[in-house]
Amino acid sequence: MGVRNVVPIHDIVKPDIFEDKIELISTCEMSIDELKAFALVLKYAAVVMEKDGITKESIKKASVVFLGSDELIIDEEDEKCCASTFSLIIYHMNRLRKTNNFLIITYAYIEEIVHHFWNIHDETEVKYKGLEIMKYLNPNVTIDTLKRWNINWK
Repeated sequence: MGVRNVVPIHDIVKPDIFEDKIELISTCEMSIDELKAFALVLKYAAVVMEKDGITKESIKKASVVFLGSDELIIDEEDEKCCASTFSLIIYHMNRLRKTNNFLIITYAYIEEIVHHFWNIHDETEVKYKGLEIMKYLNPNVTIDTLKRWNINWK
């Protein structure tokens, strides 16, 4: 199984907890800064995961897709395969880039990492856990900052 229209991206350094747990796929060009921001999110997510007692053995794998359009096409290359299951974290880069705010893009990275690796579905809970990670990147960001950014609270 594969994603159609993949664009090669630079590899990033992943903390040990994410090694063999995250596959990066992109259907758009990614800037070095966007990839560095994602790498930093993983670095500080790993710090908070350790603090929370989350281990590498306890987390599920995920394919992270940096999507360049509004369409994700998955090709099933194995003709014998009749069913599949997989976990996707999708970042709509075309939409995120329209915010013109690198901190908002970074926070979007954080939120989906929290949803998947902490297995939290409640948006408010995700915001607070995400803020805990974000404070490593920018200690000045608060809940009020997130509200000013119109981050979805539903």
